[in-house]
Amino acid sequence: MESNKGWNIEYSDFLRKLRFNKTVIKNSNIFYLKKELNWEGKGTAKDPIIIDNIEGLDPNLVFKKLDLHIILRNLKVCLVYCEKTQNITIENCKIYELDIQGCYNLTIHSNKIVFFKLIYTRASVIEENELFSQSLARLHSGFSDKFAKFLSSNFLYLPIIFITVAILSTFWIGWAISVWFLVLTTFSFYLSYHFRRKQKYTEGMAENIVIKNQELKDYLEIEKQITAEFQGIRPRRVIQIVLIITSGSIGLLVVFLIPIFNL
Repeated sequence: MESNKGWNIEYSDFLRKLRFNKTVIKNSNIFYLKKELNWEGKGTAKDPIIIDNIEGLDPNLVFKKLDLHIILRNLKVCLVYCEKTQNITIENCKIYELDIQGCYNLTIHSNKIVFFKLIYTRASVIEENELFSQSLARLHSGFSDKFAKFLSSNFLYLPIIFITVAILSTFWIGWAISVWFLVLTTFSFYLSYHFRRKQKYTEGMAENIVIKNQELKDYLEIEKQITAEFQGIRPRRVIQIVLIITSGSIGLLVVFLIPIFNL
């Protein structure tokens, strides 16, 4: 577990290995989990579901298209990811990575967070948290939002540019270069479409209230505590192996195609 000192740090090696260990929480399964883990509440505004125990769950919590009222309280978590979700409060938690995309009516209060990403999220309150310096600077500058806006506003332009370059490079440089630009075309189209959907979800809503957040000084201690919390969990190697085999197969295919087409 190594991290760089300073403004930029590397993602923890151990926690990176656990990225595929996810617990997806949706409207369809939250009441089952509520019963199993004895969470209190009914999910209404007056009686929200209190998630204060995730024993036995995978350390990465994923909330998708959830509209119940929920409070995450006093947790140590590797990752909390929210997409197209509303009415969630996160308070007094230690979170290694908090990634919120296309959400509204959230309250993020009095947490210690190392990595924090906020994209197309509106009508929310982010207050009195301690964030690693890089995350704090990006929150105040709106860096993640601006990057996503650039991609979504160029929904068609970027893929068209890459396709044009791919075609031209086929004639002037060779097939090898054009293949890479076609890959970039697919990737840029996916990212643009991905962010555009989230932008529409919160379009026209009120801006976020961001106040009294400060720099997290002891981020290494937070990383250490979260790592200790999930030390006994084994990474899901199957998904990692499938991705490695897939990417390796594509690489081998390209290698074999090069001499065939004189790339």
